[in-house]
Amino acid sequence: MTHTNKQNGVRLHFCKTDKFKDVTISLRFSKPLNQTNATVRSLLGMMLVDRTQKYNTKLSMQRQLDYLYGANLYHKITGYGTAHVLEIKLQVINERYTNQPLLENQFALLHEVIFAPLLTEESFQEAKRLLKEKFDRSLDTPAVFASKRLLELAANDQPLAIDASGNPSLIGSITLQQVQKEYDSLINENMVDCFVVGDYQETRVSDFVDQYLNLHGNQNSSSFYHLQKQEFNRVVEQMQIQQTVLSQLYRTGINIADDDYWALRITNALLGVYPTSLLFQEVREKRSLCYSIYSSIIAYDGALVIQTGINKENVELVEELIKQQMVRLQNGDFNDDLLQTTKEMMMNGLKTIEDDVSSIIGLRYQNVLLNRQNQLLDFIHQIAQVSKEDVMRIAKQLELQCTFVLQQED
Repeated sequence: MTHTNKQNGVRLHFCKTDKFKDVTISLRFSKPLNQTNATVRSLLGMMLVDRTQKYNTKLSMQRQLDYLYGANLYHKITGYGTAHVLEIKLQVINERYTNQPLLENQFALLHEVIFAPLLTEESFQEAKRLLKEKFDRSLDTPAVFASKRLLELAANDQPLAIDASGNPSLIGSITLQQVQKEYDSLINENMVDCFVVGDYQETRVSDFVDQYLNLHGNQNSSSFYHLQKQEFNRVVEQMQIQQTVLSQLYRTGINIADDDYWALRITNALLGVYPTSLLFQEVREKRSLCYSIYSSIIAYDGALVIQTGINKENVELVEELIKQQMVRLQNGDFNDDLLQTTKEMMMNGLKTIEDDVSSIIGLRYQNVLLNRQNQLLDFIHQIAQVSKEDVMRIAKQLELQCTFVLQQED
């Protein structure tokens, strides 16, 4: 059971279910995405869940989480097209298994995290160090580095080119005053959505939101857009790596709000999502040119990405094979059984959403961003309606915008 109330500046979303032993509260703060605020908000998110003025050491914060029967508190940064979202999530065992008022204590701790964070120079410098280390680790992974470079090259100055986690080159210049200013914006200007997943009384949750989360969200961020066309470019860079990474980005002209979105998802699945997909079968199974090859949709920006790790001498061959699979989709050169199997696998995957807390929240938040009330059955119905002709039509409008090759050094 799910529905929404608006309280104070918070859009409160009830996700009632008895499937889980925990109650999960997710607060999502949204504002328009840009390069600087993404980095500042990453630092702020780390500081919010680290310590508070009341629990001002890591030990005291951990003790409070232990007092809540091993509660989990964490943050996450995500980009949704043109929107930047900072999530604070607290997961606590349902109080029906204890004799403690855990639901109220859960809201009380969130109140401390949101309204009384420890934004000191010491915690700020620690957050800067940890964020830099996080970037360093990710950029040491060739596939991650290649993905980021591909988006920068293909999207230029569009939102897709901005890493929601921020820019490592900006970390050193950011000040504590910028973080404190962004914090003020977070609680006074961001659009705030509160999702509560679990088994509880809605009236109690509403009362606790009024008591502990008196926010003033008033900024409705847009999210989805269409990636703009630019001249095709092919870039090759070298790095000391064991295997060459080939990445391609296609402009689709379709984003998550469009009627053709699920037809695009099926087209992408036929291309490179499942072991039955054309890319996997032709590049890996038949020719053993890679360990894995996959395609994915960047839903809010209208982009499709293909990535694989291969030997340097096989780059041109794999590029040609990818082009051939695109042509097969355009010409309908795949059998009806493959289309039906792909649709069934996607529908079965959707049915597991109700078994995962993060997926439940993700689906509800998608509805919020798109201003609609779609249920799983709506998606399953849309998938079932996708035809071979739809796939052929979608494949014909995919435009290769950028190829990036991260190559082994000679």
